[in-house]
Amino acid sequence: MVKNKVIGNIAYLVSSSLITKIVLFLFYIYVARILGPNGYGYISSSTEYVGLFLIFATFGLQMAIVREASRNLDNQIELFNKILPARFVFSIISFVFCITICYFLYWDTVNFPLIMILAIMVLLQPLEDHCYSFFWVKQELKFVAFGELVKIVVYIGSFILLNVLFGLQLTNLVISTLLGFLCSILFKMKWLKRRYGYQYQFIIDIPYIRKVFYISFYFGIVSIIYVYSLKIDIQMLNVICGSTEVGYYSVAWQMVQIGIVFIQSLSTSLFPNSVQKIHLRSFRMKLLKYITYLTFFVILCALLATFLSDSIIKLLYGTAYGNSALLLNLLVWYLPMRLFAVWGSQILESGAWYKKRVLIYITPLAINIVLNYIYLPLYGAQAAAVIALISNFILVSLITIFAFIYSKKYYSNEDCKMVEV
Repeated sequence: MVKNKVIGNIAYLVSSSLITKIVLFLFYIYVARILGPNGYGYISSSTEYVGLFLIFATFGLQMAIVREASRNLDNQIELFNKILPARFVFSIISFVFCITICYFLYWDTVNFPLIMILAIMVLLQPLEDHCYSFFWVKQELKFVAFGELVKIVVYIGSFILLNVLFGLQLTNLVISTLLGFLCSILFKMKWLKRRYGYQYQFIIDIPYIRKVFYISFYFGIVSIIYVYSLKIDIQMLNVICGSTEVGYYSVAWQMVQIGIVFIQSLSTSLFPNSVQKIHLRSFRMKLLKYITYLTFFVILCALLATFLSDSIIKLLYGTAYGNSALLLNLLVWYLPMRLFAVWGSQILESGAWYKKRVLIYITPLAINIVLNYIYLPLYGAQAAAVIALISNFILVSLITIFAFIYSKKYYSNEDCKMVEV
């Protein structure tokens, strides 16, 4: 039954994500062609900037509540209502920081209005996270998948309508993004109530919030470090090298994200089950075996992509994005490394090694920042791609090594129970 749920969740998430990514992929090819590397760079840098604060708005509460609710099956709705006030507190703080930093530090008048519109998503993030995590715990991720399809339909539909009314503008893209995000949330909220009779309540339980905050704090720090490590290349490229280099890099990274969809869906679907069974050696070894097989398959796909990258980029984006082909040759190798890291991540996230995970994730980020400051002025987007691979290799190595060490030390036999370290 559990196996069928995991497979079903993966199928729903991968299918909806692939449909979404393919549609967006084709859509952004059109957008990138008409905007050029410079205009496309503005859109990418604004989106990535707001994305950093979306992570702050979540701040680990997603993983923490899923972990706690998966271990407390009898009072899940009460747990979710207790955490709802904290979600809004984090989102309001994140929104204020997003607007303030943008106002005082952002570098031009083109990005500023785009960011102001997208920042509204930070205020809406608690409702998105609340619905997502509840369906995640219930292992009913098909509703999340359908919500993503609603998002893409509204996004493209509203973009077409705005273009008809006002002509092609950068603001049309971000307004459409916001509308798609809002409609997706409303869809999930509707099904949450219809499926489970869910009633939203703000339950103030300070002792419980303190307990969850301790867990979410470390989950949040790790999430921020990890996401920032992915986005920092684009932000630093924009500051040091300009939006054109961002456009080249974004095109290559966008293609790599097609593979990331499957990896994220796999990790998401496994997590509730891993929380309950990761202490079993048989479960860990079976998971390692399947992850290894999948990694070898992705390596073969990466080799194929390396040979075809130049033709793919020129066919889809045109000769103006020729520099993106080399970047794709490099960034595609992010995928097998990230996939193999799923095994170790399931072990570390299911246990309670909070501080150790922070150290594991912050080390490659620090290396990434230092190397970017040194080499971006010299080699631009190519340096960003190489540095991204180096820092990711370090991260995957640390995750895997510590996962082996801790699982051997604390989960040494089939009968031991989940431990809190």
